[in-house]
Amino acid sequence: MSGERQTQRGGEGSLQIQVAGDYIVGIDEARAKEIAIATSQQVIAEYTQEALATVQARIDELDTRVIRTLDEKGQLNAFADPAFQRTVKKAQNSAAATERESDYDMLAALLSDRAGNPRDRMSMAGIDRAIEIVDLVDDEALRGLTVLHAVGTWVPASSFLGDGLNALERIFSQLIDGPLPLGNEWAEHLDVLDAVRVGSIGTMRDYDELMSSRMDGYTAAGLPTEEVPEFVGGSFPEGYPWSHFVVDHELRPGYKRIATPTMEKLRELMKEQGFQEDAIVEIEGHAKNLFGIGNTEPQVREAFMTELNSRPALRAVGEWWAQIFTVVQPTTVGKTLATANAFRLDAEGRLPREG
Repeated sequence: MSGERQTQRGGEGSLQIQVAGDYIVGIDEARAKEIAIATSQQVIAEYTQEALATVQARIDELDTRVIRTLDEKGQLNAFADPAFQRTVKKAQNSAAATERESDYDMLAALLSDRAGNPRDRMSMAGIDRAIEIVDLVDDEALRGLTVLHAVGTWVPASSFLGDGLNALERIFSQLIDGPLPLGNEWAEHLDVLDAVRVGSIGTMRDYDELMSSRMDGYTAAGLPTEEVPEFVGGSFPEGYPWSHFVVDHELRPGYKRIATPTMEKLRELMKEQGFQEDAIVEIEGHAKNLFGIGNTEPQVREAFMTELNSRPALRAVGEWWAQIFTVVQPTTVGKTLATANAFRLDAEGRLPREG
């Protein structure tokens, strides 16, 4: 009854669960292995004697990687969740059907995402469906999906053009771990698996325009150096200099631009540095109206693309992008799959892990 105390006693080593409030249980590595074995027995029971040895070896390999991944991230308690156990079983079923080593890592990454979003039903649905199709996705199609998603997802954090493009180059050089798919078959294959939607009309957004707009801080029109005010003014303290916010425009000699790759990064940096909202809004207004973020001059875009295309991986992405003759849009399932694959390939740990 409500308000009454509940107590429970058990012998040494017993598992105690109290269900008056939150369902809380401690799962260690040994117990996680026991649960994984229990779910795998249900999967293995569906196969014939001839397939048992292969299926068992594949599931064991997956379970080892899953438990290691979740242990490293402090997520082993997810094994106590019935819904997570169901997802583990789905992952074991996919592992049973694939011989690709990379699939086990992707399944482990997806289960970690699932453990990190135990109540987000939209994320859960995308992750569960992605787990179901891991063993069906062609290698080149997955590579194309990953690059497609990455182009529209990640931008550099550096305030400086050269450093930012170099970081982006290193990321894409990892993601392009083999040939990118040509033609339309790869997209149609992913469409069948609900990982992308292929449009019947229209074309992909121009790569040059897309990349320059994605990094509109680098490609801002800028302001002639001699026209930059000495002090910010407004809500900022008297004598607060503009030099704290601007750098030389690498693509337009004699001009200054706000030291940011995007407006979003500018806001994040100012919040981290303790600026109040009114000051952030004021600088955003100056960035747009005074320094031209969102307004790219043709010669600036051309210079930007020259810099970008001087980097082999980024140039290869542009060349591949240009031969996609229809609109290909990743679905939630495709984005989930692409993100897991990107993190699998990101050996240098350059991609943001939060969120």
